[in-house]
Amino acid sequence: QALNRLALVQMRTGDLKGAVKNATAAAKAKHNNPALRAESLYRLAEAQFRTRQGEAAIEAAQKAISLYQELGDKSGAGRAYWAIATAFFNTLNRAEESRRAAQTALELCGQVGDQYGIGNALMSLSNLSADLAESIKQYQQAIQAFENAGYVDRKAVVLTNLALAYNALGLNQHTRRLQSEGVEMARTMGAKGSLTIRLENLIGTEIALGDLEAARLHLRELETLVPDLGDPSLEAFLFSQRADLAFATGDIQTAIKKKKSALK
Repeated sequence: QALNRLALVQMRTGDLKGAVKNATAAAKAKHNNPALRAESLYRLAEAQFRTRQGEAAIEAAQKAISLYQELGDKSGAGRAYWAIATAFFNTLNRAEESRRAAQTALELCGQVGDQYGIGNALMSLSNLSADLAESIKQYQQAIQAFENAGYVDRKAVVLTNLALAYNALGLNQHTRRLQSEGVEMARTMGAKGSLTIRLENLIGTEIALGDLEAARLHLRELETLVPDLGDPSLEAFLFSQRADLAFATGDIQTAIKKKKSALK
């Protein structure tokens, strides 16, 4: 239980490598409590998909689902299906498998009123939707679910995703307000992993709006966060943001160099 909780805290505070290590230890611990075993495997799956270990995350989540099903725990099984949906979406780019897993997560968590699980499932479905109106509606429903659950961290995540949907509609000022709110929530909680992603999105909006000084300030903050997280995709985003800022100031050669680093 202690390793389980520590892994969760480490994920939220940005120590992803530590989270994988402790979640792995929790899953391997010897005991005869199947509910705790299932929870440990689910926690491991979440830590693994956050470090882009998609196949491993799916394997751990499937083991958790088997145990949850034996226990008759629909909430636990639904949450584990969400981990599968996220692994398919974030690391393997397999949209249809992600959609099926997210829908199953929503159905299972909905049957028992698990607001946290419902919020995660709705967010996954929103990420996959090609219909912006439907996506915005699902994000708003996810925010309400996380408010009902009292889970501020996940609400901050959805706010940022909702902001991106508004950004696709060209509503940059509204996007910036939502992104700034998400940044402040993550910063207040000390949720470094969440803060990093929120800052990346905000910087892109600030560049689009021409507020380059604000973008530079947030980029400097981002540069202090990314190296400790152990997520290569975030390192790529950091190089890309440096390139976009250089491009916006007319430094084309630096922009090309940084984009090449992002690709590498």
